[in-house]
Amino acid sequence: MHAEIGELVIESRDLSHGGIFLFTGDQVNLPPGTGVTIQDQDMGSAAPVVSATIVRVEPAGIALMFCVD
Repeated sequence: MHAEIGELVIESRDLSHGGIFLFTGDQVNLPPGTGVTIQDQDMGSAAPVVSATIVRVEPAGIALMFCVD
């Protein structure tokens, strides 16, 4: 989720404690350093909304680093 793109439902890979890769393709045109929020839809509405920062942009998608409060 981001104000410029709204909400997207997309596939992911490489989930770790530190971050995740999202297969956004050309749906997201945001630069590294941009903050976004994500929520795992497989867990249903009870899943937490998590803040993350874009750290890498590739043709297939974006790599995110989770923000730790």
